[in-house]
Amino acid sequence: MTRMTSVLHFWRLMVIVIVVTLLPSCSSPRRELIAYTTVGGCGWVTSLDGVQSRPTRADLCVYRAKWSPDGKYVLLTVATEFGMSIWVADASGGNPRQVSPEFDAVTGLWLNNHLVLIDAITGGTEPSTINSAKIVNYSLDLRDGTVRVYSRDLQLTVVPITNNRWVTLGNQTGLRLHDLSGDSTPILQGYAIGREAFDISPSGHTMVFFDHRRGDLYQVVLSSDGVSEPIPVYTLDEAVTARVAWSPNEEYVALLDIQGNLFVFDADDFSLVGEFNLGRLDSNGFIWSPHS
Repeated sequence: MTRMTSVLHFWRLMVIVIVVTLLPSCSSPRRELIAYTTVGGCGWVTSLDGVQSRPTRADLCVYRAKWSPDGKYVLLTVATEFGMSIWVADASGGNPRQVSPEFDAVTGLWLNNHLVLIDAITGGTEPSTINSAKIVNYSLDLRDGTVRVYSRDLQLTVVPITNNRWVTLGNQTGLRLHDLSGDSTPILQGYAIGREAFDISPSGHTMVFFDHRRGDLYQVVLSSDGVSEPIPVYTLDEAVTARVAWSPNEEYVALLDIQGNLFVFDADDFSLVGEFNLGRLDSNGFIWSPHS
């Protein structure tokens, strides 16, 4: 194999794009708009041709922007002198309105086109104060303002699923499966799963997770009754922390360990498609391209 052929073969297999983001941005699901935040903290929405560009509001310090699934609204994390809060703006960037109180720290994500999950902390976010801080995790229905508290534990990770359900990894409660009724069920107890070490397929049918004590990658099926018995699908040579991520088309699963080893698996049988050593990286430092 020639050097050029080898290089082309590498990039053909390299289905992961390694990215370093200086300015957070996200494109609309409708693909004609993009929302982004600048270093100064101003939230902007612009058309892809760059002709229409407007701030969501010039006096708001915006840290994150997330589109609703239908692309009609933008969810904003805003910081002021009073704290951090969640705001919602129209797709054009206009009509920004605050939908949560101020907290010391807060994050939000869309569960569907009108339901937002909010995780908030008051009373301090430093390691010395986090154990005594007040933590609340709740869902907010933007149509009528209905609020349902689903946990008061520090949520390390929140992953939405289809059918208005979501999985959380809590600091004390571990992995739990939630639904809109307010009920939650503990799942996968007895496994050592880190905050980035599990992911749910885009269709919401299958979950993969990595147990860093055993060094095993597992697959489980999600159903209305909960989760199936975990099936080990791959074992690393040594137990390390890692991040896993489904590809958008559900054809692949990627695993990046703390040593910079990237493994790409075929999601049908978990055969190894590619293995690359990328050097020491932040385990959060990769993302699938939209076309997988």
